[in-house]
Amino acid sequence: MHSVRRALAGVLALVTVALPLRAQSLLSGVINADNAFTAFLAPASSPTMVQVANGTEWWRTVAFSGVQLQAGESYQFRVRVDDIGTISGLLATLSISGDTHRFVGGGTTLLTNTAGGWTGATTGWDTGVQSLVAYGQMGGAIWGNRPQQYTPAEWAMQSNAAQWIWTADNCIDCTRYFTANIVAVPEPATWLLLAAGLLVLPFARRRLA
Repeated sequence: MHSVRRALAGVLALVTVALPLRAQSLLSGVINADNAFTAFLAPASSPTMVQVANGTEWWRTVAFSGVQLQAGESYQFRVRVDDIGTISGLLATLSISGDTHRFVGGGTTLLTNTAGGWTGATTGWDTGVQSLVAYGQMGGAIWGNRPQQYTPAEWAMQSNAAQWIWTADNCIDCTRYFTANIVAVPEPATWLLLAAGLLVLPFARRRLA
């Protein structure tokens, strides 16, 4: 039993010394919505949402950056869009820097489209969920090309493959709720300790036998 304890102590020491500190993740993004929106970050462990951005003009790109993501905590990025009139849509590009978080699927960039990563709902963040439809990229579809309304950095981000999206009911004069999930990346130490435990387990069993 002493040899097993010494082996575990050695693994713990190695993990502590060898693993570098990971860079804390930061969330940034640019958003357009027809007509108005409010964006929130909602931690999985708390019912409290934190507002990170809002806008009231569909043609004005709103940028945000430096939103800290706590290591070990998963989040939902939520966007409430209020439509007024006959055209509805959400266009967004989100980005994560650092090592502690990723979007579902493992990426560090998430675009609005129908390929996955976003959900849309009619009555709340998780209620009345519908499939999504896409209306084309920035500069296309019914919104047209208005680069004069944006800074160069905003225009570069929003003119990529992100698409205007909406719920499949194509409602007008309504409110819709869009959600993207952000997951915490497990610490490398967690995986090493698990592997160490599996390696030591046969020795412990033999000693007990």
